[in-house]
Amino acid sequence: MVGGWPAARACHIVMRPRGRARRYTVRIMDIPEQILPEGFLALPVELQQRIIADGHQIGEKVVSHATQVLIGPPWRLRTKGHVNHASGVQIEIAGTRYLATAAHVIRAGAKRLRNEQHVLFQVGNAIVPLLERVVYLDDALDLAFVRIEDVECRDIATACWRPTSWPPSPVVDDEYVAFAGYPRRYVEYDGRGGLILNAIGGILRVDSASDRRLTSVLARSDLILQKGPEIPPQGSELGGMSGGPVFRVKDSSIELVAVIKEDSQEFDAYFFAPLAGVSFEPSDRIAV
Repeated sequence: MVGGWPAARACHIVMRPRGRARRYTVRIMDIPEQILPEGFLALPVELQQRIIADGHQIGEKVVSHATQVLIGPPWRLRTKGHVNHASGVQIEIAGTRYLATAAHVIRAGAKRLRNEQHVLFQVGNAIVPLLERVVYLDDALDLAFVRIEDVECRDIATACWRPTSWPPSPVVDDEYVAFAGYPRRYVEYDGRGGLILNAIGGILRVDSASDRRLTSVLARSDLILQKGPEIPPQGSELGGMSGGPVFRVKDSSIELVAVIKEDSQEFDAYFFAPLAGVSFEPSDRIAV
């Protein structure tokens, strides 16, 4: 499968220090034949069905690990400022849990905290003092790790990746990766100050791999929609996906190997921050 966009599960998120409410929905839609690439339609029907089924299964695994990150005012002051949102992924290394995300997400939070009196950081449904827990920050790589305490884990409902070894081996050209995140284009508002964040993701070939960046070019004519209303059009505003998980796909197994850095302005390529070579200690403390 060259590419696909399993559209998503949504959850209500509110900036509540003690909030617990969260609701997930899965939106499943038939695949309109007119958006399937001609080459795919030329394959035997049985093979088409297997490709779609395998892509769906991998997509569900990846989306289940995509964690919501919100930066904004407390619920009682929700009219006093906007809510920034981004993505991340939980990972447990040697018994300690972390949130991996893009470094520019952490920098944006620090900037808001300098300029505003009341700002909270929410991971899933847990209020987390992200800036006090940074253990790894590489601006050039655009990657950050933040320590998550055990008491906070119960309020972060997304799956946590537990690698059998760390760090992962480097990704090489022509391997396939699956990714997911929460783009601004598909944010909805519930009318009560809450957000509904809809995840999207895809499976793409890595066209260029280095120790600083992975690049996947979007061959739009080859993308196969699996769920949801559309493949995001060229030029879509997909800010908010930064920090989302990127998994290496091999057969039917996945392995966390990167996080999303950004997409190109014209939505014709994706850039990922590789995790190979990243190391730190739970006691590390990076000033932001």
